[in-house]
This record gives sequence, C-alpha cells and structure tokens, in this order.
Amino acid sequence: MKKIIITIFLAIIMLLIPVASAVQTANISFDKNLYVASEELPEFYITSEQSIILSNYIDANFEGAEKQTAQNIVNNIVNNDLEVNLTNLANNLEIYIYAPINETELYSVSSMAELDALILEHWGFDENGFLQSLFGSLIIKIVEFIKDRLGWIYDLFDKSILLFYDSITLLVNTVKPLGLLITVSFVAVINGILAAPKAFYEALKELFQPDGDDFIDILVTFSDNFAANLSKLIDYILIFINNQKIRTYFNQVQAYFDWLDAEPWKDPILISGSVKTIMGEAWKDVNIICKGQTTETDSNGEFTFYVDPMPDEDSFPEFEYYGMHNCQITVTKGDKVLKQTPTILSYAFSGGEINWPFIIPKAKNIDVSFRTILIERLNSMMERFYAFFSYFFRNINIIGIF
Repeated sequence: MKKIIITIFLAIIMLLIPVASAVQTANISFDKNLYVASEELPEFYITSEQSIILSNYIDANFEGAEKQTAQNIVNNIVNNDLEVNLTNLANNLEIYIYAPINETELYSVSSMAELDALILEHWGFDENGFLQSLFGSLIIKIVEFIKDRLGWIYDLFDKSILLFYDSITLLVNTVKPLGLLITVSFVAVINGILAAPKAFYEALKELFQPDGDDFIDILVTFSDNFAANLSKLIDYILIFINNQKIRTYFNQVQAYFDWLDAEPWKDPILISGSVKTIMGEAWKDVNIICKGQTTETDSNGEFTFYVDPMPDEDSFPEFEYYGMHNCQITVTKGDKVLKQTPTILSYAFSGGEINWPFIIPKAKNIDVSFRTILIERLNSMMERFYAFFSYFFRNINIIGIF
C-alpha cells in the first residue's frame, strides 16, 4: 500500500510540473520526452502499427518454444516504449544473420563434402536451398522499420546481403562444377562481401559507446580495405575461368566497389513531411528550417528538400561524416517558432531521411490571441494527463501490483 501511495504522489507531482507551451512541444507521444539526458543521444522508435506487424509475424511463423524465443528477441531489441536498442539489435543480427566463414577452416578443407558442410553450418545452405532463418527474417524486419534514418549504413548492409544471395545461387549452379580450388576461392569472395554486414553490426555496437571514435575507425578501415582485398581474389579467379555468368556477377561486385568509392557517407539527407491541423487543414507557406536551409510548405502543407550532411559540433560523433547528423526541423511563421522535431529523434546518417508530419493548431491570427493561448493550454493539459496515467500505470506494473 505504501508503494502505491508513493507512486501516486510522484505521479501527481509530475502532473503539476509546468510544461512548455504546446507551440514549442515536439509532435511525439509526450512520455518519450519526460527526461532529457545530460548529453542527448539519438534514439530510434518503431510505431505501434509496426509492433503489431512483428507480433503477427511471430504468431504466423512460430510455435511453442521457438515462439517464446522469437518474442524474447523482439523484447530484447524493442522496449515497452517501442524504442529500438541499436546495440542489442546488432548483437542479434550477428547471431542470426549470415557471417563470414572462418578463413582457417575455409582454406583447410580437402574435399567438396567438407566445404558443403561448412557452408551448411555457417550459411544454412544445402542442395535444397537456404534453410531460412525465420529469426533472422524477424530481426531484418526491425532493421527495415528504421532504415530511413540509417541511410548509407543500411545501404551497406542491404547491398551486401543481396550480393550474398546472388553469389550463393552462382556458387551452386556455376562455380562448384569448376572444382574445389576455384570454389574455395569464390567462397572467399563471398566471405569478403559478408564483411560488410559484419561492419554494419560492429558500427551499431560502437555508435553509442563512450569510445565513439572506434565506430569511425571500423568503417574507415573497412571501406579502405574492402575493395582492394576482394579485387585481388576476383582477378585470381578470372585468370583460370572465362564464364560469362561469373563475369557478370563480378561486374555487380565492382558496382558495389564503385558505390563505396563514391563515399556514400557524404550523400545529402532528405528532409520531408507536412504541416497540418488536427483536422487535416494544410498550413501553406510556413517556413521549414533545417541545418541552415529554408523552404516553404506547398499548397498541401507539404515540404521536401535535401540538406548537406556537413559534420559539425551537433553531429554524433562531432565533426565526423561517418556518424549521425542533427537534422532538427523547425517550423516558423514570421518570427514565431511553431514547432520543432525533438533533438533525440532528429539524427540521421548521410543518405538517410527525416520525415515528420507536424500537427499544429491553427488560429485566425498567428499572433498571441486568446484562442491560441487557450488551445495551447488545453494541449499541454492533455499531454500532462497522458504523462500522468502512463507514469502511474508503468510504475504500478514495476512494483508488481498487476
């Protein structure tokens, strides 16, 4: 009983604490903004609709102990507030998604049967095709839900996985008949391709760690060595064979090299969204500001433009192209700031996208009018009530009443 009283008391105090005007309040569920860390770290969330998609996928594809394992994986990656833990996401990707075969094991095989056993063990592939990891597919769904803000490092992951699938088909249908030596060399090429998603996992792990520069070092080292090492292997294979399908595949690999050489970590970031009232009425010709660039909403209240990811003190880590960039979007009318995206949800990697549907009450006079103030106060009151009940029931659950 004492714990319940304490919980109610703390929740009431929180309810009474003044909050910022609704004009300045970010357009997300209020309970995600109840705290501000001393150094705000970028955060990733999935939507409630996406959470339902994950639940439906688990119900449709798993039973018994495997169903519980699948749910545990999701719970480990996505918390009750639907926030995605990138470190846990990376750890699970490393467990359930394809990884390179150990080179010592690969180069020590003495027969095609031994090589087939290695491929089956590491990549889940035999003469019948992939033994698909449904756990891996479940985790990739979470990655795809947040891929827009991941930008170029998601592309690094996605392009390499697609090349991997193509390479396995080629390995079975075309390469293996050419003998063990060529097949082992080709598997070594696949290993090199799979170093890209491995770099993706390691990057996500290091991103929010105290030694953030390690994250940068991983990506720089990978991009410098990746193309050079694989090119040598490819040249070696082409000395011995002249197969058009293999050459076509290597051209795809070369296109991947070219993409890396083009430094995708410097690609612009797409800023898009809309500014409307809760009834769907468009805010026309209001200013949208992001990273020093300004545009206006169109007749539908929508906006789309690109910003340069030039790193600065607001990048994470600071002054590094490879990391995440603060793309906070501000909506203004005249000299009035109407709304901003929350800082922790405004970070994106180069080549990524920040999309935000702003909902802003619309008064006849944008200057401070009684109606404007009333609407803002009502919005603030509703947000505080929402925060109160969220906090209350969350803490009731914590102390084990329900």
